[in-house]
Amino acid sequence: MTVPFSKFAVVGCAAAAAGCGGKSGNGPANPPESVGTPPPVTTPPPTPPAGPGTFVNMTDASGISFTVGFLQPLPNPELEMILPSGAAAGDYGYDDDDGDIDLLIVRGDGGPNLLYRNTGNLVFEEVAAEAGVAFTKSAVANYRHSSPAFADLDGDDDLDLLLPGLDGDPSLVFASNGDGTFTESAEELGLDDAEQGRGIVCADFDNDGDTDILQLHMHADNAATLWMNQATNNWLSVRLRGDAPNTQAVGARIVATIAGEDYLREVTLGSNFASHNPTDQLFGLGAMTQVDTLTVEWPDGERTVMQALAANRELVIDHPQR
Repeated sequence: MTVPFSKFAVVGCAAAAAGCGGKSGNGPANPPESVGTPPPVTTPPPTPPAGPGTFVNMTDASGISFTVGFLQPLPNPELEMILPSGAAAGDYGYDDDDGDIDLLIVRGDGGPNLLYRNTGNLVFEEVAAEAGVAFTKSAVANYRHSSPAFADLDGDDDLDLLLPGLDGDPSLVFASNGDGTFTESAEELGLDDAEQGRGIVCADFDNDGDTDILQLHMHADNAATLWMNQATNNWLSVRLRGDAPNTQAVGARIVATIAGEDYLREVTLGSNFASHNPTDQLFGLGAMTQVDTLTVEWPDGERTVMQALAANRELVIDHPQR
């Protein structure tokens, strides 16, 4: 489902960059040769040790592995110090949203983008080509992007993918088809823009129930653009008030069951470079008029379950011990 956006205003901003679910980064001056998509990993990862304050590196065993570098020389030597990159995390809708957080890594000239689908038990499968997001410029080349974002841009509760452009390359929007695949829809949504995207903040700035976009450009004469979403779908906004000291319930998982399907949002802070999205969570409902069940899994293990919640309102939920 797609609905139009409109460019509302250009807003002055001193911040250099932000990301919505991702961070931009600088690459090495003399990067190694890049490799393509790694082969799938079938060996299950080791069992994490029990007990608080204990960690084990499970990266390779999880299937998340790639080499940093350039696929081909850049036309501007000054840009060789910059490796367009970033990561976004979200349950993007494969298999009716399975409750596991998936991971996207954008690579620009470093090779194909990587979309790691979480299959559970900390095992990931690389599916960017299958999903239609491995390359963004042609069948074998990428535009340069930074600060990628998973966000529900059309109010149907499936997470879409926003890729801000760098150095004159266009910003792109891959709208979710609801089946684990995406269709590039920036022009249709009114978000086809060539301004540099040094960062993105996704939030309902005007409190009308849809996701607006603040795009930071790092230009002295045009620091930022605020895109106001004109979606008209139904929605439910959820704000959690946690028990002190975690009063914003960072780490909580909110699952909305709508017409038999579950949609996950996680409450996070500091996920973006120099900024972050609000801790309020927005569920687009499409034409549905209620959330059948809303389940909050609090960071301390407490649970709150609510039934038959009417659409188009802001809901504030307190921790059971508050």
